[in-house]
Amino acid sequence: MQAATVILGAVILLFGRRLFWLFVGVAGFLAGVEVAAVVLAEQPQWMIVAAAVLAGLVGVVLAIFLQRLAFALAGLLAGVYLALVVTTLLETPADYDAIWLLAGGLLGALLAVVIMDRAIIVLSSLLGSVAIAGAIDLEPVELSAVTCLVLFLTGAIVQWRAFERQRERKAHT
Repeated sequence: MQAATVILGAVILLFGRRLFWLFVGVAGFLAGVEVAAVVLAEQPQWMIVAAAVLAGLVGVVLAIFLQRLAFALAGLLAGVYLALVVTTLLETPADYDAIWLLAGGLLGALLAVVIMDRAIIVLSSLLGSVAIAGAIDLEPVELSAVTCLVLFLTGAIVQWRAFERQRERKAHT
């Protein structure tokens, strides 16, 4: 699972905007794994993975057929996943987890809808960098944070340049 997370994280990091449907699916899967691990804690591992895959597939279908709604869903899922990571890193009291998840999800959805392309670049770069850094689990935490930041900046720059080239091509045609 660790290698798959790194590979998917790298694809989302570098191509999240271009492969939007995959970004939504991966965001759904990652958020699904985290939520299912808590909600289905007493269930077998296969059930947790199945719930996560289902969340990812729902995201892909929405991304293909209902793109605007999918932007909001991608932002929501990425925001929830990132809030889960932050609450885990900061070891926040469990009483506040729901508040963090709600705030992260709403902020991610709002950003995705209001500034779509730019938000997807930021969110997919952030999601990809966090997924990779989390999967390789570097010690100490500061090294993991620096790695995450470097990956995020790399992904954002790569995606932004591709976005600008695409806009320039459209302007010339």
